[in-house]
Amino acid sequence: MWAGVAICMVIIISLWVWSLGDLLNNPQTKEKDEEFLEDLNQAKKDIPTLWQSLTAGAGGVVRSIKDSVSGSQPQESQEPQKLPIE
Repeated sequence: MWAGVAICMVIIISLWVWSLGDLLNNPQTKEKDEEFLEDLNQAKKDIPTLWQSLTAGAGGVVRSIKDSVSGSQPQESQEPQKLPIE
């Protein structure tokens, strides 16, 4: 039984190594990898903006809850906090 498992694993690993060489030499895969890295870098740039939007929105919700709990009306002179737009 163990000899059969060992033989099957050798075959599977051999096929994997053989196909890995073809995969790494394929120019289409390199282009896809570059596109993925560009998308990842763009996502990293967008995360701070997303975080600012979420905190501004959460701040507005907390402020409205505090106003409703205290029973006071929001002041007209106070400008609502706007979400950052780039």
